[in-house]
Amino acid sequence: MNSDPPPAIVLVIDDEPVIRQSIATYLEDSGFRVLQAADGLTGLALFRQAPPAAILLDLRMPHLDGLEVLSTVTVEAPDIPVIVVSGAGLIQDAIAALQRGAWDFLTKPIHDLAVLEHTLRRALERSALRVENRRYREQLEDEVRKRTADLQARTVALEEANTELQREMAERHKAEQSLRRSKERLDLALEASRNGLFDLNLESGQAFYSPSFRALVGSAPEACPGRSETWDQRVHPEDRATIAHLLHAWETESPPGGQHECRMQNDGGLWRWMMVRGKIVERTGNGKPLRLIGTLADIHARKLNEEALRLSEARLQDETWRLQSSLKGSTHFGPIVGRSPAMQVIYDLILKAARTHINVIIYGESGTGKELVAQTIHRLSTRGGKPFVTVNCGAIPANLIESEFFGYRKGAFTGAEADRAGYLEAAEGGTLFLDEIGELEPNLQVKLLRTIEGGGYTALGGREVLNPDLRIVAATNRDLQKSLREGRLREDFFYRIHVLPIHLPPLRRRPADIPLLVYHFLQNVSDGTSSPPAFSEVTMAKLLEHDWPGNVRELQNVIHRYNSLRTLDLPSRPKPHLARASDEVAVPDATPTGDAILPLGAAASHFEKEYIQRALASHRWRKTRTALSLGIDRRTLLRKIRQLGIE
Repeated sequence: MNSDPPPAIVLVIDDEPVIRQSIATYLEDSGFRVLQAADGLTGLALFRQAPPAAILLDLRMPHLDGLEVLSTVTVEAPDIPVIVVSGAGLIQDAIAALQRGAWDFLTKPIHDLAVLEHTLRRALERSALRVENRRYREQLEDEVRKRTADLQARTVALEEANTELQREMAERHKAEQSLRRSKERLDLALEASRNGLFDLNLESGQAFYSPSFRALVGSAPEACPGRSETWDQRVHPEDRATIAHLLHAWETESPPGGQHECRMQNDGGLWRWMMVRGKIVERTGNGKPLRLIGTLADIHARKLNEEALRLSEARLQDETWRLQSSLKGSTHFGPIVGRSPAMQVIYDLILKAARTHINVIIYGESGTGKELVAQTIHRLSTRGGKPFVTVNCGAIPANLIESEFFGYRKGAFTGAEADRAGYLEAAEGGTLFLDEIGELEPNLQVKLLRTIEGGGYTALGGREVLNPDLRIVAATNRDLQKSLREGRLREDFFYRIHVLPIHLPPLRRRPADIPLLVYHFLQNVSDGTSSPPAFSEVTMAKLLEHDWPGNVRELQNVIHRYNSLRTLDLPSRPKPHLARASDEVAVPDATPTGDAILPLGAAASHFEKEYIQRALASHRWRKTRTALSLGIDRRTLLRKIRQLGIE
């Protein structure tokens, strides 16, 4: 029997049959079941007849507008994601669609249907997660209501028992001394809690356990004798040391009481989580603790719920990790541009750094994007919503560096008219980016080291020791090992910041990314009123052959000048021949066909074709290995071979 789940149903509503059929064919090849509708009325009829898992919707259609269809679907089935795919590329349409509940807005024509598939799968996953979360929340609320009602019933029962017990004790107030002491014990115990009660004589070892206590631990009276050893025998071995420490704290500290969670065993051999609350109520003449009373509450269900929530959070974190990892195959990784093998390694390190809280050191020449990498690590980490504070260690005067880092209090020195937070306090909960960390003086290294190791710091003029919660990401273009040997960098400070090193490659080591960067910078400088300047193959060849000592920053400045002056201004310093690394494909030499100006897209396509051909040849036309070395999946490589006419 085939146990595979049925394919997800996708409803495509579009009045253009060619586009509708191409989307349907692609999605069916990807494992979906596709329903098609040529207009809004037909689409709503299919939607109501067999609700799909997701809807792809055009805006401009006869009979019924796409926005009206979207509004109807959102009201009748808010959990079904609707992705608007429209040729009307007005920003007002996108805003209107998103305001009415659309999951995403894609503009036709869609050149790469893999983008549509990726958006569709993300929408389905998010929808399923939202439905599951709502179902879990409803179950949890129902369980809370049931337990609240049960607790109220127990409260009433205990209050009635308390009233009855007080009445009986009032009738027997003239009883002998032993009964009077029993009455005191019960009054104090009932005052402490409405759960299981215990009363321990710490000197004699005698103990009193209430029936509710015995019920919680699942014991008959004869199986729960009134001795303190009964308690010790039922506490989990891993929790006994903690309970002993807690009792010692109750005996010696003020206030003489508190609470703790531990596991206790019932007669059936099962371990259950309990909340123990206790208090020293009587001491001997010399102050030694004599009586300990307290309560026992069953918190096993709460602990199970906490574990379930923890597992749910872990699953969400894994999903976030997978979504972040999926970005690596594109031309961008967040704000970072590049898809060369060297940058794929950097992206892996960024993701690993984002999942941890350890300190990071970024090495790289000037202009390679060290601060951009640090910002990306911060944004992807759990500290992403907290401050990212940048400090240029070489730009702070020596006489101000301590006040800048640690802050100062009013009156600390002449001119300190108010308290001022330093960099460490400003980065609380977030990331402190120390650029050019090799410029720090040794005396400040000592103070920062003490802060990093948990010793805290004190603001100038202050007395309070502050312990910041922050992560340090440092960057340098220096050889810190050399600074270490020369004594300009302390060894202990070096090993505290040099935990996870990331070495950014210079631009000359990843020339395959130059066309992508050129296109990115041209798009950024474009004012939207005119097309970006075109590049001839000769111009692109010059960019590829340049040494780029200033790296990406130099390339950005060159493109800005080219956009303004329409001339390429490069220093006459050709790039030396670079032996290709074992894991990289050599960049193809440009073979210009003259000085004819080509559009940037055509120039980039020519370069991409040459580059892919060389990669295929170097791997003997093994497409899987070639795709792996290029940092793309095999399906994308096959599509590019067809598009570029590679044979």
